[in-house]
Amino acid sequence: MINKFPTYYKCPICKTKTVPTSRPITVNKDTKINWISDSCYDLAGLKEVTCELQTCQSCLHTFLLPIYDTSKLYQTNLGYETRKKAYESYNPKDVYGYSPKQDTTADKIFKKSARELKRFENNLKIFAQIFKSEKINYDSFSILDWGGGDGYISKIYSSVIKSVLNKEVDYFVYDISEWKNSQGIKQDLNEINKKFQLIIISHVLEHLHDPLNELKAALKYADKNCVVIIEVPDQRYVSLLGLLGKKYGLNYHVSFFCRKSLTRLMSSTGIKPIFSKYDFNSSYRGNGIESIIAVGRFNKQNQLTNNSEPNFFYEFFTTVFLFIRLALRKFAKI
Repeated sequence: MINKFPTYYKCPICKTKTVPTSRPITVNKDTKINWISDSCYDLAGLKEVTCELQTCQSCLHTFLLPIYDTSKLYQTNLGYETRKKAYESYNPKDVYGYSPKQDTTADKIFKKSARELKRFENNLKIFAQIFKSEKINYDSFSILDWGGGDGYISKIYSSVIKSVLNKEVDYFVYDISEWKNSQGIKQDLNEINKKFQLIIISHVLEHLHDPLNELKAALKYADKNCVVIIEVPDQRYVSLLGLLGKKYGLNYHVSFFCRKSLTRLMSSTGIKPIFSKYDFNSSYRGNGIESIIAVGRFNKQNQLTNNSEPNFFYEFFTTVFLFIRLALRKFAKI
């Protein structure tokens, strides 16, 4: 029996009515869409479902139906094996996780490294601006990397801050699922018995249907001066393609943010949004990616001005710009 959805849902961020922004498609064990949808279906343990996009009429947050436990997609060994099997069934000449075209020449390696360090430099400059008018001294500094996988982001931040403070900088990595590369990373929240000065939530919330409660869970460990930085991929083109007729199956990304929805999310959890931007030249492990970055203070008022929600027209025109940018990039590779 097909799971029937109403014509609208409530936004998981602001609870406003949502509307469909793509045509529905039925997915079951016999449906073949692409390796991503097929592997998500197998891992999630679903039967027959209807997939479609819903978009909030207020904060413009978009999410993918059906709603289910997405942590099942990242089971330690089964997740990898299922993705590998699905990928290679669609690409029989390729090996999952390996690209023969991958460029490992020295110039590419260091260019990617420089791009990744630039990303961290830009974020640290935002932190500096936040504290510019405040005289806060740190006797100790701790970082909580929420959903941090193998912890490489918190390792970099802790190393840089440690070199400046000339003292130890603790970091704790908590991942919401036990995927293959997170083995050995701390998973038990009962081990956390302290508050943190910096909470990083980087490329995590796009994997969750309920980003609001996930953020609230992380903020239980924020100290009074805590800075929260959130990074998500800029995938606003998803809803635009849906409106143009594209159908969507299951995916590892189920939430699609804009600046408006991301700052609304922060405000809803007691974070004062201080800075947010679309970064069309961001990076993820050295690979260029369009991202949305937002920084705020938990339970702290701040007078910096770049903290307001963008209006609908701003979101619309920047989405069109992003769409054109991606189309030109794809055309250049053909």
